[in-house]
Amino acid sequence: MSESITRQVIEDWVRQTTGTFDYQMMFREIPINDPDNRQNAYVYMGRICKDRIAKAINGRHGTFRLIDRDAPILNWKGVNDFEGLDIHWPFKLEEFVRIFPRNLIVVGGDPNEGKTAFLHNVIDLNWRKYPIVLFDSENSEKELALRFAHYSDYKLWPDDLVRERSQNFSDVIEPDSVNIIDYLEITDNFYNVAKLLREIRDALNKGIAIVAIQKAKGAELPIGRDFSRQIARLVLTIDPGVLTIRKAKSFAQRTVNPNNMKFTFKLKDGAYFTDIQESWMT
Repeated sequence: MSESITRQVIEDWVRQTTGTFDYQMMFREIPINDPDNRQNAYVYMGRICKDRIAKAINGRHGTFRLIDRDAPILNWKGVNDFEGLDIHWPFKLEEFVRIFPRNLIVVGGDPNEGKTAFLHNVIDLNWRKYPIVLFDSENSEKELALRFAHYSDYKLWPDDLVRERSQNFSDVIEPDSVNIIDYLEITDNFYNVAKLLREIRDALNKGIAIVAIQKAKGAELPIGRDFSRQIARLVLTIDPGVLTIRKAKSFAQRTVNPNNMKFTFKLKDGAYFTDIQESWMT
């Protein structure tokens, strides 16, 4: 007869988990094979959840996660510098919006209408001042070299600038760098956009993340709609010949609210924005 399992054994195992877990994982790793002990494990998990050590995942029967009570105190009284980061943007957006450490920026765009050009311009304008990493999910080395060749100093850009990556971006975010993601692919469950963006944002320290997301032609917002706006401090959309500031939380000028501001442009050689004109949505 197997020795009876105790709550302490179950609780100790739960406390060392990361991410989600279920009973099958628990039974396999502890291990628990005896039917009576498995029944006891169900009872203990109920008590562990009641004591707010773990919680059940809604909609996923028998799946749990350890409750994370880590909530660092922010030293807001020690702040003396109220200036944002000195990030330079295409369209001189820095004249209208301010960006701070740990900010998330979403760039939504129609396919082939300038998202990647916008991101590459950010690199060109900032690589001397900030550490930058570009996570690219679709271009080969030759394609990147051809695109970068439009910028006069591209051969001076860091050798380790570009990383090949298409998913789980929060695992590779560099916390104190300008992280550029081209692009975050969402094929289904659009409500997951907020979760993915939150994970990226939580991986930041002093750095920022600029995330490109596809936008269906004619749609106002990127895939994920309002879900893509919940976490971002700045949301831009690029339509044929038009860039729009859909959401800006921090204004560069107190008297100028840039929300819904738009810029018309022409895209030259897939790399440069020319004939830029400011206007406002009506």
